[in-house]
Amino acid sequence: MTLFEHVLLYTLNERIPDEAYICNLEEAEMLRPGQYITISTYSRMMYHVMHAAKALVNKWYDPEVINIRSLKPLIFTRS
Repeated sequence: MTLFEHVLLYTLNERIPDEAYICNLEEAEMLRPGQYITISTYSRMMYHVMHAAKALVNKWYDPEVINIRSLKPLIFTRS
């Protein structure tokens, strides 16, 4: 296993599940469903994009936000 961490992520807080879980790094994750605008992001920019998405909602936009997680292969399945 290889783990790459962005040093500027160290100060961020996020809740994680108490139980064991698996994060599929080979498939993109839908962070926010939306319409008309799609923002693809990963790593540290994910937090900035989620704040920007909230601002866009306040301006009557409805952005979809996708965490691509990896570029090769880039797999995203809409459900």
